[in-house]
Amino acid sequence: MWLDPLAAVLSGVYGLILLSVALPFLWYALWVTQDYRRRRAYAAHIATWPDAVLPAARDHYVSLVRAYRAAPFPKPSYRNARDALVMATVLQERIDLAEGRPPATFLASRRRILREAV
Repeated sequence: MWLDPLAAVLSGVYGLILLSVALPFLWYALWVTQDYRRRRAYAAHIATWPDAVLPAARDHYVSLVRAYRAAPFPKPSYRNARDALVMATVLQERIDLAEGRPPATFLASRRRILREAV
């Protein structure tokens, strides 16, 4: 049966090596894609928002990022600032589309917002 050699490999030293290599890669893949998953969720959330409220909402989220970057210790929550940064980039993409401009890439929008939040 083909499972017997696989079970023997996974139960021995090779299994420990394989496990110690595979788990960090799995963690890294999930960590890298978390912004993409947040972007999709936020884009679905703001899909029904009228275009008139988008700039004010973007300014609010940029101010949250600005407060995180400017605050001495103890800082506001990192998770709130990270989510605010992702939401501000999604709002910027939506504003660009509403104004008829092609939206910048996600990383370019993020760098622009980080420069603005200084």
